[in-house]
Amino acid sequence: MKQLLLILLLFLSGNSVFGQNLGWAPIGAEWYYDYKDNWLIDGYSKYSVEKDTIVNGINCRKISVYSEWYNYESETIGSSSYPATYYDPLISYEADSVIYLFNGNTFDTLMNFKANPGDTWKAPGQYCENYKTVLDTGSYNINGCSGKWISYEYMFDDFWTVSIDTFYQNIGSTNIGFEIVNYYCDGVADITIPTNLRCYSDNQCSVQFTEKECDFRISSVSQFPSESTFLVYPNPASSFITIEGLEQTLVTLYDVTGKKILSKMFSSEDNVINVEHFTRGMYFIELKKLNTSEKYIKRIILD
Repeated sequence: MKQLLLILLLFLSGNSVFGQNLGWAPIGAEWYYDYKDNWLIDGYSKYSVEKDTIVNGINCRKISVYSEWYNYESETIGSSSYPATYYDPLISYEADSVIYLFNGNTFDTLMNFKANPGDTWKAPGQYCENYKTVLDTGSYNINGCSGKWISYEYMFDDFWTVSIDTFYQNIGSTNIGFEIVNYYCDGVADITIPTNLRCYSDNQCSVQFTEKECDFRISSVSQFPSESTFLVYPNPASSFITIEGLEQTLVTLYDVTGKKILSKMFSSEDNVINVEHFTRGMYFIELKKLNTSEKYIKRIILD
């Protein structure tokens, strides 16, 4: 009888035996990230917590991924969807303020909320010496989401540059998607990854981190106005960009980081953008017809 009672208590507590999730990754939670590759692909990547699952005797959460993108070079649209399996990194659980990811063999630490500044641990799934180092910690309460945050640094690309990110206990990373666990090792840098958290939501709270709509992107070719109906020139440009063919159009200019540089309604009489004072480089110009869902996005070079 005592043994049965002990087993029941262990089952109900869940923390030590089954790795009971606390606030991390509740069923129904969703994350939307930007989806980019060398700034030539734009779209979004959505993580969705599907259900509970048991891995290595631990009660975990199974997270699926869906991505959509538009390729500016080839002007093609694509999408991908896959459910997390035991061999994907998207099996996760939280126990004793530590969040874990499954890497195909065992669980690695994704984030340790008991850590102090200066503490380090190896990034999940990495085979090279790629460590996360805690810089600072604190607490937050945003739209019902509350907990501890950790600012940390890690090696980001094949040049071994150091990047800084913030991880919110019940929300996640703000600068990079979960899949960093697979990609930044052995000099791999030019692959498409989720980056820049747009928004997070679960049944308790909802937080939007950028001006972009959570799942916004052009989802079918039919939504694009035909390029033959307008002209954007010159490209490359040095002083002025002229737009012809679209009336009552919202024109938005973004730099390569996704920062909005300009947003203005244009007409056939007012169709010139002065760019001579902008930093030289690559930009994206988005054209949206008034009172319609039609959009067109084009890459512009300032030289």
